[in-house]
Amino acid sequence: MYPARPPYYQGRYRFLKHYYSMIGDLKAQGEEYDCAVAIDELPAVKHWVRNLPRFPEFSFWLPTASDRFYPDFVCELGDGRLLVVEYKGADRKTDDDSHEKRVIGEYWAKVSGNLFVMAVQRDDAGRDVRAQLHAVVQEGAADRPPAIPEHAIVRVLRAMTVEGHGIVKDAVGTVVYVYDGGKAYAVELDDVSGATAVVTLYAKDITGVTLQ
Repeated sequence: MYPARPPYYQGRYRFLKHYYSMIGDLKAQGEEYDCAVAIDELPAVKHWVRNLPRFPEFSFWLPTASDRFYPDFVCELGDGRLLVVEYKGADRKTDDDSHEKRVIGEYWAKVSGNLFVMAVQRDDAGRDVRAQLHAVVQEGAADRPPAIPEHAIVRVLRAMTVEGHGIVKDAVGTVVYVYDGGKAYAVELDDVSGATAVVTLYAKDITGVTLQ
C-alpha cells in the first residue's frame, strides 16, 4: 500500500513511470521536482516511487545511528536492480546528516548489488542531476558481471540447503532460467539424495563451467 496523503502532486508535467497514479509529498516546482522529472525521463528506469517518510511498514528505509533514513525516490531499473536517490539542496549536501546518509546508502548498494546516489543540483564535477543519474547507472552496469545464459553449465561454489534440497559443493547443473538480468538463476541439478531438482541460486553461489 502506498501511504500517500493529500495534498497530492498537481503539477502540469505528467509523470509516466511513477508506479502509483497518485504522487505524495511532491511540489509542482523546485529542485526535488526537477529530480523527479529527471528520474521519470531516465531510459534505464522502469518504475519509480516518491518514497514517503515515517511509514516504516510501507516505505523503503535504511537504519541510521539514531533513527531511520527514508531516501526521496526508489526506482526499479529495467534490469531488475533498484536505484535509490536522495536529493540534497546545496545548503545541506555537506552537513553531518548528509554524510551519514551517503555512507549508509553507498554501503547498502555495495552489499545488495543495487545503486545509490545522493544527487545535488550540480555536483563537484559540474554535472546536473540528469548526468549524475545517468553516470551512476552506467557505472553500476560496468561493475556488474555479465549474466550466465540459459542452458549454460554451472558449478556450485559452496554446500547449502535450498528449498529443502541439500546441495554439495562443486555440484554441476544447468541454468534453466535467468532472474533479473543475472541476480539469480533457476538451476537444474542433482541434490544429495540423487534426485533431480530445480532450485534458485544467487549469482554469488555459482560459476560458469567451460567444457573442454
